[in-house]
Amino acid sequence: MKLPTSSLFATIGLFLTAVPALQADDVQIARDVVISKAVPSDVFIFVAGRHNPEQEFLEKAWGEVFEELQKSGVIGDIFTLMTGSMSAEDAAEFEKTTDRIKELADGVEWDKLASREFVFAGRMGVPMPEFMFIGRGPQEAVEKNHKGLRAILSEIEDQSEGAVTVADREEQGAKVSTLRPGNAPFSINIASRKDVMVIAMGDGLLKDALGLLEGKSEAKSLVSTSRFSGAFRKLPAAEDEWVFFDVANLLKGVRGIFEAMRPPQGEAKGEGEEDPSKIFVALLDDLSILDYVAATSRTEGMRVFTDAISQMTPDAKSKGLYKVVVPKERIEKFDRFIPKEAVTFSVSRGVNWNALYAWIKDFMRTKVPHGEEHLVQWSELQTQIGFDLQKDVLDWLSGPIVTIETAPSSPMGGPELVVLLEVSDEKLAADRVKTGLDRLGQLLGAAMGGMGGEVPGIVSSPVEVAGRKGFYEVKFQIPALMMIGAQFSPIWGVADGHLIVGTGKKAVGRCLDTAAGKHDSIVKSARFDKEALVPKSSETNLVSISFTDETRTAEELQGMLAGFGMMGMFTAFLPPQEDGVIKILGALPGLAVKLQPVAKKMNFFQSSSAYETFDGTAWRAYQVSNYRVPPKEKEEDKDFDDWGEDEKPKKEKPKNKTGVTEPL
Repeated sequence: MKLPTSSLFATIGLFLTAVPALQADDVQIARDVVISKAVPSDVFIFVAGRHNPEQEFLEKAWGEVFEELQKSGVIGDIFTLMTGSMSAEDAAEFEKTTDRIKELADGVEWDKLASREFVFAGRMGVPMPEFMFIGRGPQEAVEKNHKGLRAILSEIEDQSEGAVTVADREEQGAKVSTLRPGNAPFSINIASRKDVMVIAMGDGLLKDALGLLEGKSEAKSLVSTSRFSGAFRKLPAAEDEWVFFDVANLLKGVRGIFEAMRPPQGEAKGEGEEDPSKIFVALLDDLSILDYVAATSRTEGMRVFTDAISQMTPDAKSKGLYKVVVPKERIEKFDRFIPKEAVTFSVSRGVNWNALYAWIKDFMRTKVPHGEEHLVQWSELQTQIGFDLQKDVLDWLSGPIVTIETAPSSPMGGPELVVLLEVSDEKLAADRVKTGLDRLGQLLGAAMGGMGGEVPGIVSSPVEVAGRKGFYEVKFQIPALMMIGAQFSPIWGVADGHLIVGTGKKAVGRCLDTAAGKHDSIVKSARFDKEALVPKSSETNLVSISFTDETRTAEELQGMLAGFGMMGMFTAFLPPQEDGVIKILGALPGLAVKLQPVAKKMNFFQSSSAYETFDGTAWRAYQVSNYRVPPKEKEEDKDFDDWGEDEKPKKEKPKNKTGVTEPL
């Protein structure tokens, strides 16, 4: 099952006014994930999921990726590489150990540990947190898996030479096996009860879970609390997974750990000695603006949707982080600069850099011992290097950022990139950037020895873009950098209230023409209309939106592997005494080649899209991951046997709300 990947700093509450039958609450969770009732209310993280037949296409796709990995022989090659530098005796012992590990692993049916449901939870504690995994599957598999996992614990005990012990007991209707290292406040527990398996680090969380399953615990179940159910009532009902991240509870636990680190009251300190825990506690207080994050996910056809809400604490406005991350304004027209040809883009209000800098200085001054002295040193350093962060950057940088990627304009070229940073003062921004680049060019020229250091490493030459002045083409003038210039010609300039940086005139010009209404924006793209999530016209509090093309995931991974394999060439530059490193680097090309078919199987991704809003008290995010039936292979690639080859793509409709099957 695929865990939610949405930005956990927010969400879109769809169906807030929907009928109760469509709302997620404690009753729905308790019904769909029975074992969720075993989680006590004081955990800081809760993730629950259940088997959903609609996700079988994803399970099949990932299954073939791992099957290809097993067929590749890479794992065996890694073991061979590890034993290559060992003596014959050590190699034989290593092989014996790995065979034993495989034998023990084969004694567990891993795919049946949570074939029906799963829950993961964590609770802060002193001196360390506790974690727990609960799985529900066939009862006969639970019994077999307990024996298999118990055998692994026994092996650890045998190999520890008395450092750890394993004991069995009956507790609250469950069979429990516990591994404990001496008197350390740590334990690994395996418990089975009917069709439920619990694997827990720590005794307390296990005790509460078994008691809640038995219905005899004093602890309160998380799913029965009004705070938990209230969070999920703001979200669509889940089909796949639920996530509840109790930020306030986590920070409370972390704060407790720091408090425990403080020396006992009245204990004498050394001269000049400070208590660092005070700084961390003060920092946590300033960062504590979130109460909780909740998310649900569901599958519709070949699309996986995730909705999330990040709720702020009632006193968030009094915290130092508030002004840094809470946007003052909203995004009015997200597609202003984004051309129809964009395959990937992101628009975000970003953070308030001036507020961040002010908060850091205030925190240093008021909460850090000798903080004022450190700030003076920072000021002196800036004077020494001729750079003032406030005057040279922050006085003109607003915070919002737009990134745009379009497909390569030529078969041999890479994607065309454009980045736009909103500025508050166009003239000041242009002046500061030009001055900074000129100085950087001088430093690079001196460092790399271009013409005795007299020729700048880079220069900015004036150029017109889309009929607009105020742009510069960055040229590289020393041999060490000319290879970069052969790949692309960077362009930068300030226009339309933004500092614009791009990989070429064409890419930047297209964005400017889009903003001027001379070129169609992304909203005119048939693919974007079909696959993306776009805010409703009534949602005027947009703070971010993104769309990412993922159809080339396999090709990009294969390209990374090709580059990774080239690292083997570095063996020629290493001295003979580095024989261990030489063997590893020498093996990389072969491993990279064997992993190519594995990467090729990662061809079932289509795109992802998300947007976020902020209503003054909470961020809401809505995300979709689109998948596809892998395209049919070319005749010369038939050996790879893609999983979607024999499946006939369904006929597309103009507006397919259930899934995406093929790229446009």
